[in-house]
Parts: sequence; structure tokens; C-alpha cells
Amino acid sequence: MKGNLKRNVLIKREQKKFIYSAEREKRGIKSNLLLLLLFCAFASFTLAGQSCITEHNKAGIDTVVCSGVTWASRPWEETEFFVTAKEDTSAISCTVSAKDGKAKSINVSLMRNTKICLDTGELELDTSAIGTERLYPHNFYVPTYKGIIHEIDLCLGAASKTYDLKTTSALRCFLSVFGDIAVMTTNQLKSNYAPNSCGVYPISEITNELAKTPLVDDMNKVLKKYNLIIQSICCENGLIETYPKEVMTSRNISKKLDVPDNVVEAVIIFDITQLQDCLLKQNNK
Repeated sequence: MKGNLKRNVLIKREQKKFIYSAEREKRGIKSNLLLLLLFCAFASFTLAGQSCITEHNKAGIDTVVCSGVTWASRPWEETEFFVTAKEDTSAISCTVSAKDGKAKSINVSLMRNTKICLDTGELELDTSAIGTERLYPHNFYVPTYKGIIHEIDLCLGAASKTYDLKTTSALRCFLSVFGDIAVMTTNQLKSNYAPNSCGVYPISEITNELAKTPLVDDMNKVLKKYNLIIQSICCENGLIETYPKEVMTSRNISKKLDVPDNVVEAVIIFDITQLQDCLLKQNNK
């Protein structure tokens, strides 16, 4: 694809993240509300197409990775994964598209008032895994940049229990999902290039400046757990070319960054390959 910038990135040593998964429901438990809450407190469960896995973080707050199938047509299936903590639900979602249990692509999105899998039906479940009843959705929040990377890590950890992620070949998202990265990219564009007559920067220039940000390195630290690495990145035009400053400042942008009046938007496509294949290509050069 013309204008695409190729960039190989080597990754560091693997760091493991623990996600708690408990026993399945035992036979003989009566299906009244009290016992259901006890079951939810000790089990990773599936109900009405939803499931949740709990991690206990350093602050002692239960972080719950929930999931739900958003579309299925055998042998294909798409499942959305997202994080909740206490009464808050993250606006970030990771949707895995898989065939016969093998992941083909991952889409990272930001939705501030709903989840696709929750739109398919009502959900009234105890998902805190500590015996407290609650409903979804609750208080959607936008994580910081580091928080987004961490939540992607948690979501893929949960997804790996259902799907073989080593077969993933692409990851897609909008640049604006990573608010800090969108601001960095825009500021670098303004410093190094001039927009065209329509006030828009060419996709090749956006790709070039995006490659200078920490995004690829940070994503590779997550992907390496599944023996994957980003082989190249490219950008494509979306329906929206820029976002105004007031929209982006609501995306939990780092206070260290100067947010311009208009922030560029684009579709990012990460071309993903297995780590050993990437290293082999490098050695053969």
C-alpha cells in the first residue's frame, strides 16, 4: 500500500500477568439469588452470553474483565472484552474476530456510553466477584494512555483463555482511541509538515509521525506474550479527519501535552506477525 511506513520493532523479556479464573458451577446448587451471588463470588461464569474474569490489583480493587459474543456465524465469531472496576466501566473495548477458535484480527475501540455485547440484551449480573450485586453499564470512564495499554493487556489475557491469539494477523483502531498518541502525532505534524490546501495532512505523513511515538513499542510489550510482533503500521482515511480540542481534552490526555485546536484522526492498521518469522526475515537481509 502506497505511503505506508514499514517498521520492525524488537521486544523485551516477557512479563506475566495473572488473571483469576475459578471453578465452574457445582451440581446441586439451588438457583436462588443468594446462592447465585455466592457462585459469582468464586466463579468465572457465562450467562446470557456474558462472562467475567477477576484480577486483584495492587490497590486491592477487583478489576473484572467481562466479555460477550457480538456476532457469530460458524465457524466465525466475534467477542468483545472490556474492563470494569468497582462501579466503573471502561470505555475501551477489545473485540477479537476468530475462526474455529483461532484469532484473525483484533479491534480496539472507545465507546463512552455502551458496549456492543450489552446492546444484544439486558444484563443484571454480579460481576464484581465479591458478592455485590450491580447492573451494567456503570459510570463509563476513559483511561489514561498507560491505562489503555494495561487494559488491552488484561483483555487479551482473558481472550487467550478462549482463543488462540498466536494466529492474529492484524490489529485495528482509530488514532483518537489513544488520545496522547493522537496529540503527539498532531504536534509533530505541525512542526514538520504543512497541511494541504484543504487543511489536511497526507496519510503518509501521519503514518510517518505516528511511527515516532511510543505506541508500537508499548503494543509490542503486550503482544510478545503471544509470540507476536508488529511488523508494520499504516494509516487510512476515516470519516472524520480531525477532532476539535474540546473533544480530545475529554479523552484523559496527559497534562504534560499541549493539545492543539484540532487533532488529526485516522484509521490505524497494525500488520502483526509471529516473532520468529520477523526475526528470520531480519536475519536473511
